[in-house]
Amino acid sequence: MTDAVALLLYVGSLILWFRSLLSGGRGRGPMIAFVLAAAGVAVHALALARFAAEYGQLPLNGLAPTLDRLGRIGLVAGFITFTLSLVLAWVWTINFGQASDLWNAKVFWAVMSWFVFVAALGVRAGGGVKERRSALVSVVGFSFIVFSYLGLRLVSSQGGFFL
Repeated sequence: MTDAVALLLYVGSLILWFRSLLSGGRGRGPMIAFVLAAAGVAVHALALARFAAEYGQLPLNGLAPTLDRLGRIGLVAGFITFTLSLVLAWVWTINFGQASDLWNAKVFWAVMSWFVFVAALGVRAGGGVKERRSALVSVVGFSFIVFSYLGLRLVSSQGGFFL
């Protein structure tokens, strides 16, 4: 039942988000879509917590090694891609004579996000029980990147298109 509620909230948020795209991102549509998506995530998290309390484990518990390997591959591929994009952006600004101001909010948070990748790779390279630590750093790093993105969009959108 909770999966159906979460799915309805997700679909409703997507419909509102696409409608707000067509209207240029003005009005309350993007905010309502974000609230619906957040409610869908909360309902889904409650369903997972109820499942874990009832069965004593999370679903798909035996897939930890496979998920860890996929996380490692994604982390390395993301680090290489993000590093390449930062270097190309730096070359672009030098080529066209634009000022490369590190204290520009977008540049600063892009570099901070790159350091999140470096920290996650550093934890993965460390010894000991690295699966738990690397999973924790991945979740914290992902949360940091999402919140910095949302913070930048809220600050720099100024009443225009949000996402």
